[in-house]
Amino acid sequence: MRHVAVVVPSQVLRPGRSMMALAAVLDIKGTVLDVPVAWSTSTPDLLTVSEAGEVVALRPGRGILRAVAGSVLGQIELRLENPPAAGIELDADTLRLALPGAPTPVPARALDADGEVLVGAPIAWSVDATRIATVDAEGRVTPKAAGKARVIATVDGVVAARPLRVDVGVTATSPIIDSVRGATIEPGLPFTLYGSRFAPTVGGNEILVDGLPATVTAASATQVTALLPATTRYCIASGPMQVQLRTPGGVGAAAARMRVAPQRSLVPGAALVLTTPQEASCLELVDGAGRYLITVQHAARALGAGAVGLSLVGKGGEGHTAPTLRAAGQTWRAALGRASGVPALPSRRAAAASAHLALLESSRAAAAVGVAIPREARAPSLQLPAVNSVVPVRVPNLEAPTPCSGYASIGARLVWEGSRIAILEDTATLSGGAPTLAGRMDAELVTLAQAADAVLFPIAQRFGDPLVMDSRLDANGKIVIVVTPRMNQMRSGAVLGAVVTCDFFSRSQFQASNQGEMVYLQAPTSDAAGMDVGTKARWSWEMPGTLAHELKHITSYAERIVRGQPLEEPWLEEALARHAEELYARFRVPVGPDAGYDVLACELGALALDPGCVGSPRIMLPHFEGLWDLLVDPAAGSPLGPRDGGDVSFYGSAWSLLRWAMDHATLDEATFVRDLVRSGQTGLANLEARAGRGWDEMLGRWSLAMASELRGGAVPGDATLRLPSWNLSAVFDGLCAASGHCADLPTRFGRPSPLQPTPIAPAEFTLTAPAVVPGGFLVIELQPLVSGNTRLIELRGPGGASLPATARLAILRIE
Repeated sequence: MRHVAVVVPSQVLRPGRSMMALAAVLDIKGTVLDVPVAWSTSTPDLLTVSEAGEVVALRPGRGILRAVAGSVLGQIELRLENPPAAGIELDADTLRLALPGAPTPVPARALDADGEVLVGAPIAWSVDATRIATVDAEGRVTPKAAGKARVIATVDGVVAARPLRVDVGVTATSPIIDSVRGATIEPGLPFTLYGSRFAPTVGGNEILVDGLPATVTAASATQVTALLPATTRYCIASGPMQVQLRTPGGVGAAAARMRVAPQRSLVPGAALVLTTPQEASCLELVDGAGRYLITVQHAARALGAGAVGLSLVGKGGEGHTAPTLRAAGQTWRAALGRASGVPALPSRRAAAASAHLALLESSRAAAAVGVAIPREARAPSLQLPAVNSVVPVRVPNLEAPTPCSGYASIGARLVWEGSRIAILEDTATLSGGAPTLAGRMDAELVTLAQAADAVLFPIAQRFGDPLVMDSRLDANGKIVIVVTPRMNQMRSGAVLGAVVTCDFFSRSQFQASNQGEMVYLQAPTSDAAGMDVGTKARWSWEMPGTLAHELKHITSYAERIVRGQPLEEPWLEEALARHAEELYARFRVPVGPDAGYDVLACELGALALDPGCVGSPRIMLPHFEGLWDLLVDPAAGSPLGPRDGGDVSFYGSAWSLLRWAMDHATLDEATFVRDLVRSGQTGLANLEARAGRGWDEMLGRWSLAMASELRGGAVPGDATLRLPSWNLSAVFDGLCAASGHCADLPTRFGRPSPLQPTPIAPAEFTLTAPAVVPGGFLVIELQPLVSGNTRLIELRGPGGASLPATARLAILRIE
C-alpha cells in the first residue's frame, strides 16, 4: 500500500504570493519511492499549482492542494490569508455621475502596513446617502438623484471614502429651473420653483430635494410649488443641496438650501438632555468650534431588558471640508485603548458583595410570602437575659435556598445592653474544629455596641422607625446584635453581617425566626496583632460600616412589612443602605458639600497601620471602589443591579445615582429617604416620585454629572450636572496617590480618574458600542472642528440599524 505525503513550507500562504510544494510517495514501510506525481487542486478559484508544484494563492480562503501517484491521492489544506489591512487606496477626486446613468466601478486597493496590495481582500461597500446613489458588493455605483454623497470602502475596520456627485443630464426638452423661492427648504414649509418647460399639472412633476421626495401642491408651465412632508426623518446637515425636477420631458436641477436636522446652539456650560429617541437620533451643533461632552445612554428600566448596540456618527456640516480619507470606525472599547470589562474587585470584597446581594434577594422572597404578626397577638420571642447570662438564639442558615428554611441553635451571652442596642456573643469555644475567641473580645464588642447605640441607631431613624414592629415581636425596645463564628463559616465567610426577614414573622411561619429585630455579625478569629483578615483590629475596622448598613435594612424591612408593602428592589435597597454608611462617615469626619479625600484618608490609614488613624473604621471606601469599577466602563455596568454574577459595581453606582437625586430634589434629604422607605413604591418608580424627574432625564443628567465631575475644566452652568455632595476628582486623586501606584496603570486607582472619555477630533467619525446594558452609558468628548461651523450628530443602531427605543443622548458644552 502506498501513501502520498504533501509537504509545504507553511500551511499559510498570502494571496498573490507563491511557494514550492513537495510530494513524497511512501510504501507501507515508509520507504520513499521514485514515482512521479501529478499536482492539482479542488479549489481552482482560490489557488493554482504548476506541474513542478509551485502553488500560487489567488484570494483568501481555504485551498486544497493535491498530489496523485497512480491511484493514490495525498492532499493538504492551505489557509490563504492576508495580514490585516492598514489602509485603502481610493482616487481622491470627486466621482461625477449623471442621471440617468449606468453602474460605475470605483477602483480601490487594500494595503498592508508596508503599503503592499492585499490581493483579494474583501472590501465592503456602502454609500452614506442611499437616496443619492447605491453601490453593489463589487463597488459599482448607480446614481439615483441629484446631490452629493460619499462612497465608502471598509476592510478590517479601516475606512476610506470618496466624494460622489450626481448631476442631471440635460436634454432639449428638460425642464429649466431659474430660481428657488422659499429661503431655506425645511420639512413642512412650502417652496416654489420658477422656470420653464414645467409640466402644467401637479401629477406631471416629480420633485426630489437632496434625493428626498417632496409633495407637489400646485403646478403650471413656469411655476411649481411643493413641500417636504413634516414627517421627513433624515439626518442631513444644513447647507446647499440640489433640487431635482422630473417631467415627461426630462430632468432638471438647481441649487437650494435645506435644513432637516434640528439645530442646537449651546454656550459654554449649557447642556441638552434629550429624553426621547426622536430627539436623540439627530441634531446639528451650530458651533463646530466648541468642545462638548456627550453621554449616550440605554434608558431601559430593568436589566432584564438586555443590552443594545449603539453607534454615534458625526459628520461635518456647513463650511466643513470633507476629507477623502477618514479614520477607521471604532468600537467603544477599542477607542479607549484598553481591554473590555470591569476590573474585578479584590476577591474577598467581591464575594462579600455578591453574597450579600443573594441574601437580600432571598430575604425579599421570604417576606413576599410571610404574614406580619398581628399587633394584638404577639408571639413568644427571644427575651434578653441579665448581662453575662446566656440565652438560646437561632442563627439562620445563610447557605440554604432561603435563609428562613434552616437554622442552628446557639447559646449566646449578653455582653452589653444600652438604650436601643444589645449585643450577644456566641459562647461556643470551638467552631469548625478551631478554638474561638469567646469571652476574650468584650472590649471590641462593647465599643461597637456603644457606637451603634449612640450614633448608628439615630442614623437608622432617618429612614424610618427601626422598632416600628417591636410591640409585635420581642417588645424589648432594642435591636439585638448576635456575634457568632457560624457567620464566618457560611458562604465561605463572605457575609460580614446579615439581617433576615424571617425574624419579622412568627416562628410558626419560619422556624428560623427569633421574632425580633436581629443583626448577625461575624466574629474575630485571631488574637494576633495587625490588620490581617480575622484579627480583632480588622474586625473593628470592618464592622461599624457593616452595622450601619444592616440597621438600615432592619428599618426598611420593619417599615414595609408592618404596612404590608413589598420590599424595595435590591439595587435601591442597597443604595439606601450605602447612604446610611455615608451618614456615618460624615458624622465621624464632619464635612459639608464637596467632600473630598479627607473623609477616606484614615480608612486607608488604619489599614496601613498609620498611628494617626488607629481605630478608624472602613466606611466609604467600598462606595468609591464600586463607582470606580462602573466608571472604567460605564457601558458595561448599571446602577440597576449586577450585569452578571461577578459584577458588584452597582453598589457604588446606585449609591451615586441616589446621592445625585437627593442633591437635586426639592425635598429635604431626610424626607426624601423616609418617603422612599415608606411609600410602598419600589425601584425606579419610587425614585422618580421622590426626585420629581423621570428615569430618562435622571440617567442623562447623572451620566453627564459623572463625566463633568471627572473631566478637568468642565464647569456646567446647570447645577444638576454636578454632584454637589462630593468632589469626585478630589476623592479619586487622593485614592490614586494613596494607592502608591498612581502611574496611569490599568488597576483600580492606578490613575487620577476612572472615566476616560473617548476623544473625537475629526468631523467624520463612527463610534460603535456593541453592548450597552440598561442604565449604562458611553462618554465621548468632541474636540473642536478644524474647519466648518456646524457639526451633525446622529445616533443609530450598529451598522445603520434602527435606533433602539431606549436610546438617549445628553450633551454639555465645556468650552
